[in-house]
Amino acid sequence: MTNETADMDDRLRDIIEQHDSDVKNLIPILQSVQEAYSYLPAAAISAISDRLHISEDVIFGVATFYTHFKFTKPGEHIIKICLGTACFVKGAENLLEILKDRLQIEPGQTTPDNSISLERVACLGCCALAPTIVLDNEVYGKMSSLKLSKIIDDLLEEKGKKKEEQRIEKNSDLEKPEEKTRGVEESKGQVPSGTTEGKT
Repeated sequence: MTNETADMDDRLRDIIEQHDSDVKNLIPILQSVQEAYSYLPAAAISAISDRLHISEDVIFGVATFYTHFKFTKPGEHIIKICLGTACFVKGAENLLEILKDRLQIEPGQTTPDNSISLERVACLGCCALAPTIVLDNEVYGKMSSLKLSKIIDDLLEEKGKKKEEQRIEKNSDLEKPEEKTRGVEESKGQVPSGTTEGKT
């Protein structure tokens, strides 16, 4: 078991044990788990099943009834675009096409590197700011294609920098064993102190 898995187990246990084992607590528990992880991990479904003594199928049935609950881990950044009437009339559909084209994903999907998730929502309640998107819980109103392109550019630039940092770190880790080996080989070639090289 990895440290990450152990931490998740402990965290899940703490969340679930805040509620008693009455099945009426299913939705509150699901909400607490989603709030903590931004989605419902498979391990959580199993743990909730044990706690409430109900099948995982029942839990999935309840959770899938509500669009709020998610079963896949979201990206590091989440973009939500409103397609409510006010936003739609002011060009939200065109903004969505820009997002799909630049990110190469559809609503409900996450980029392969798990950096950005795209979601469409019926209404954000910000009609006076239409068209509107939300990036990581920050609202951006009066959105235009130019503004949106700038936001995407910044996200992709950040993504590129992180990828380069990971590449450098990985290469650095690969070089370390070589340096250690070279140091050992060099030490083998040294003449011990107090001896004369070539002495017979």
